Amino acid sequence: MQYRLTLLTKFTLLSASLLLTVNTVSAEVLIGSNPSPKTLLGNNIVPDIPTNYINSSQLTNLNGALSIKGTLNNGSSASNTALLLNWNHIYNEGSLHNLANSTIRNIDFLRNDNTLSNEGIFENAGVVRNNKTLNNHGTLNNNKTFYNFGNGRLNNNQTFNNNGLFDNTGSLFNNHSFYNTSTGTLNNSFGIENNGLLENAGKFTNVRNLYNYGTIKNSGMLTNDSRFFNNGTLENTGTLTNDNPLDSKGTILNTGTLLNKLSIVIDGDQFDPATLKNESILNNDGYLLIARHSILNNSGTLNNKEWILVDGTLNNTSFLTNNNTFTIDGGELNNTGTLINKHDLSIFDRATLKNEGILNSEGSITVTSRSTLDNMGILTNNKTLDSDGTVLNSRKLNNNGTLRNKGSFISNTGSTVDGTGSYIQTAGTSTINGSMSQSNVTINGGELKGKGVINSNVTINGTDALNLATLAPGNSIGTLKINGDYTQGEFALMAIEFDLMGIDFGDAGIDVLDISGKASLDGVLEFTFTGFDIMAGTFNFLNFDGHAGQFDHIILPSFEGFNLDVAFDDRSANLVITEESVSAVPVPTALLLFGPALLGLLGRSHRAKKMA
Repeated sequence: MQYRLTLLTKFTLLSASLLLTVNTVSAEVLIGSNPSPKTLLGNNIVPDIPTNYINSSQLTNLNGALSIKGTLNNGSSASNTALLLNWNHIYNEGSLHNLANSTIRNIDFLRNDNTLSNEGIFENAGVVRNNKTLNNHGTLNNNKTFYNFGNGRLNNNQTFNNNGLFDNTGSLFNNHSFYNTSTGTLNNSFGIENNGLLENAGKFTNVRNLYNYGTIKNSGMLTNDSRFFNNGTLENTGTLTNDNPLDSKGTILNTGTLLNKLSIVIDGDQFDPATLKNESILNNDGYLLIARHSILNNSGTLNNKEWILVDGTLNNTSFLTNNNTFTIDGGELNNTGTLINKHDLSIFDRATLKNEGILNSEGSITVTSRSTLDNMGILTNNKTLDSDGTVLNSRKLNNNGTLRNKGSFISNTGSTVDGTGSYIQTAGTSTINGSMSQSNVTINGGELKGKGVINSNVTINGTDALNLATLAPGNSIGTLKINGDYTQGEFALMAIEFDLMGIDFGDAGIDVLDISGKASLDGVLEFTFTGFDIMAGTFNFLNFDGHAGQFDHIILPSFEGFNLDVAFDDRSANLVITEESVSAVPVPTALLLFGPALLGLLGRSHRAKKMA
């Protein structure tokens, strides 16, 4: 056994303990020199003076307490290999420094009350309690119990492998790689700031504050019971249970199971959008907000049992099921997969729902003013669809419930509206350029127009003289076909446009309402000329299989040298124009003021005259 004393004025070795006392300001003591190891028996003290005690071989603390009040360097240089082996207790109140290529192996108990720096290998098979500052620049392997306690600060700048229990009630700053393996348990009760890679394959429970600016990878079980701030990347391939707020300005990638029981807020900015990518299972039992400039891409299964609010963008290419409240408020939902609505789906404030896949609704769908439901796939409504905004149908809409329109409903050419439900309009416009098949179509306000086919009974009637319901075949000049009965009430207007252009080439030159069933007529019939040249002739505008009643008022434009009249036969009605002179100069269209009781009539108003 060899000892070297440099500038040492006093050295005392006791049989039961090693008491090193140095009075000189600058000194160096080798207490375990190469090649001879040193074994300490009983209680030993490294005194509290500015002296470096160096272990360059093997220092074993066997059955006592080693108290470090000064400085103990494990290893004499970066190239030296030294071992500090603790079988009992080490109390560090000074500075314990483990150099590169050296090893600290704790079998029993090590407590750090000041500064512990590791640049080599630190292996814990017992209990480590850090009460102050532990800087890891090497590899720290925890195989049993590690407490980062109270005012303790663990700065991990290289690799930390946790195979046992890591209990953090202090501060953990991870700037490189922290691995909680499949046998490990990581409990955070105060604060973790991750600027590097934190990888969990075991059990990770956060009950205070977790800040991620780097990458967290969870392949085990991660439970968040407090605030979780993600400004980096969170990758989950295991189970992530969120019981408290999770705020993300970075990226969340879920290929495992993500259970949200309180709130997840995805909130980026215009130049750096936040993203949540779900490729497996995301169950929302709380509040999920996709804020403006943020994106949720779902290519897995997303189940909403509480509330999803979209102010940004949600892209669904797989399965999305809404069992409670789903609100698109100013944002957009793009569905190319399957969206099942079992409760409330609302589209608010310039929001857009674009469906190119399958949308099945067993609950309610609400489209508010200035918002759009754009269906280019298959949309099935089995309960209620209420719209004050715009509903566009370019493919297939199955309505087996009630579809109410107060905004703009457009069924484009080649599209279908099928089902056993009811279509009701109280305001706005319905444009049917495709086909519509419903149990009934009722227009209590606004306008019904288009050049398509309605396979249903149609009723047109407003509520009073100030709220007329209008039927206007075509989009300008065109034919609207009704395969059913047509009923026009006293507060309804049939608006027929004619331009007489293209007559010589087979064009009708006039709107046509083609009814396969009975026509019950009341209210007002109004003709509007939109062409340039008038001509004499008989022009068919209404077909039916028998009719009852008659229009209360017929409004016809006036032309110098021409007479205009309406003539009915058993199956049709025609606009009849006869010529009085060679030339014709159009004059302004007559105006009609009317109500339940006619107040006045400007222009020419004719009763329908049955053709002989």
